[in-house]
Amino acid sequence: MRTLIVGDVHLKASAILADVDDVLSVHPEVQRIVFTGDICDEWNAGEALMMRELEEFADWVEERRDEGYEVDVLFGNHDFQYLLGKQGPGTIMDLIPFVRETLFPLGLRAAVTVDGFLVTHAGLTQSWADEHLDCPESAEEAAEQLNEMLDGRDYHDLQALFTCGPDRGGRGIPGPLWADRYELQEDPVEEMGQIVGHSPVDTACCSEGSGWVPDAAPELWFCDTFSLFSDGRPIGDGTMLLVEDGVVEVVEA
Repeated sequence: MRTLIVGDVHLKASAILADVDDVLSVHPEVQRIVFTGDICDEWNAGEALMMRELEEFADWVEERRDEGYEVDVLFGNHDFQYLLGKQGPGTIMDLIPFVRETLFPLGLRAAVTVDGFLVTHAGLTQSWADEHLDCPESAEEAAEQLNEMLDGRDYHDLQALFTCGPDRGGRGIPGPLWADRYELQEDPVEEMGQIVGHSPVDTACCSEGSGWVPDAAPELWFCDTFSLFSDGRPIGDGTMLLVEDGVVEVVEA
């Protein structure tokens, strides 16, 4: 199955989904679409923008599913704030019920797998996996355990999923919703390829193309190319990832 992986949306559904549709028209063999999370929140966004963009995103996902596409949406750290009901960067507290009613019925997950790659919002570090998981031997086992933690709705499991490391201003072990790119690169789960959003990049890329090539490094792909600087300027070029038979390709809209 050919899969298109799309980075963090951050209330730009009206623009990004048009780009996704363009890629789908050029690559009709795509059967699955994965969003890496952070559908919610953007610099200086108000309630009206949030409601409009989330409704458009939810409608688009349902339409594509009706058309036969498999569409997976992951929790990002911004989306998770609305699950926890706690203030975070950009959280619009008055819209917690709206987000839960509009976005969450799409079935957001903590992790999925694509051709042997583990796909999470921010990435799974070895230190976090050693602390919270039961020695997963594959991406599929890791994803299953992460989703069990999410679905159980146990307070301690939810807090564990949300731990933030020092590179993002926290004091915990970098977790799968908060790990920074450099925290993941320094401590990746051994022998497990991963695809993540969360850390803005100029263009979708593999860690091996960034000058960081340790011995036997797993493939780490980064695709948060839609995020903005605080003044509204784009950080990345809007590229996405196509995955088929374990091979990852960078694509433009």
